[in-house]
Amino acid sequence: MEATIPPHEREAMMEWHALPPGWWALPYEDFLKERRVRMARVVRKGYQRLCGELPVPTAPSVSVAELVAAGESGSVEFKSTLRTNLHTGQPDEKMHLAALKTIAGFLNASGGTLVIGVA
Repeated sequence: MEATIPPHEREAMMEWHALPPGWWALPYEDFLKERRVRMARVVRKGYQRLCGELPVPTAPSVSVAELVAAGESGSVEFKSTLRTNLHTGQPDEKMHLAALKTIAGFLNASGGTLVIGVA
């Protein structure tokens, strides 16, 4: 599974999840010790960014029209509506849930863009 993730994405994922190289093969106690150190680094970096000691990374600026024209991808998803079921014309909590699942997926991965109002 690791080989299916591009190296730059894998490095970022390992850093954000505080996973040491070869974590799956480490004895559990060693894994916990190493992960605690890495988690502290992630928290420290976040705090330094909040305090202005480190620059906050910014995503390249892309217009909504460019996003829509490029279509959906692993980091871009479209939802026709946030609240109304287009088949029934009624408000539907399932629409909220679908958007929340997308947002949670992006937060657990490398981030992404959810465009609402585009089919």
